[in-house]
Amino acid sequence: MTMTSRKRRNSYHLLCDVLLTNISSYSDDEDVSWKIRRAAAKLLYALIGTRNELLIDFYRTAVPTLIVRFGEREESVRLEVLAVCEVLLKQTITARAAELSSGPRNKRKRSEEMNDESALEDRFVTYIFGSS
Repeated sequence: MTMTSRKRRNSYHLLCDVLLTNISSYSDDEDVSWKIRRAAAKLLYALIGTRNELLIDFYRTAVPTLIVRFGEREESVRLEVLAVCEVLLKQTITARAAELSSGPRNKRKRSEEMNDESALEDRFVTYIFGSS
């Protein structure tokens, strides 16, 4: 693993840790940690919307955190989390469409990493929409 990818992976984990932060020692009136969680979700939204090549990393690091945040008590944070999920699914569709459109020219077998990505996407979609 290169130094750059290690730093990138650590920054995703840090962002996910911020999303999971919940300072319970404050009363509801004093608790402003939701602002930090909302800002972290907005940052994640921007990253996912602009960095298609990192979708695998987003599925591995961000999705478990996003699933936990579906139960967020603060509505504005919950709405941002849902927006992040929406952009993640849209970017996945865009990436898949691009992959399929270039399919006939590149008849390579799917790598293990792509199969892992598909499995993560399938679990995420199944969790969100339920099994059909």
